[in-house]
Amino acid sequence: MASSEMGFGRPFNWCDRLCERCPLASACPLARIDLDEQLAPKRADVEVSEVDWQDEFLANTELPRAKRLRSLGIDLVVALTHAQAELPPPAGADRELIRSALTLAMKVARVSGYFEPRSTEAWSADAVPNLLLVKLLMRSVRSALGELSEHRSVVAKAEQVLGEIERLLAPLLRCVDARARETLSRLMAANQAPSPFCTLDRAMLCSRK
Repeated sequence: MASSEMGFGRPFNWCDRLCERCPLASACPLARIDLDEQLAPKRADVEVSEVDWQDEFLANTELPRAKRLRSLGIDLVVALTHAQAELPPPAGADRELIRSALTLAMKVARVSGYFEPRSTEAWSADAVPNLLLVKLLMRSVRSALGELSEHRSVVAKAEQVLGEIERLLAPLLRCVDARARETLSRLMAANQAPSPFCTLDRAMLCSRK
């Protein structure tokens, strides 16, 4: 059972690139992209990579809402990167938190092109699994922020950005229905879901938080 057979696109288009824990790594056609160089504390545009559906939505990423979402993703990464540099270990934002935030920023940029009407195929294959990934990454980042609770300014900034991302994405997130979660659940059960879904308890898919 492959993801493409169930309506989702190729797994490397909706994963977090943690290949060492992914059950699909041995068959994946892409080598893992090292994100380390992208963690530098500077404001730079986040590129949308490995997009199967470029002609479908890239023209819409210049819309105001799409631009704002891309900017918010970058803001989150920059804030956490600065926190890592300024706060002493173990209080500093750890590497996995920043990696999750960076992946979230890239995926938010990716789905930001779907506010205008798309083909059903592009929506189902690309937008839906990436929106499911965005929800999971936001949950992961929020959980990790709990470790920085004594650093209120860092947490407040990150939570503000996450809240704005969630607000802007709400119209798209509401369109991800139970059928999509069931598709993902079946892929997980068949060990055909990429990281980070391969580490997820299937019961968590029932949550809309």
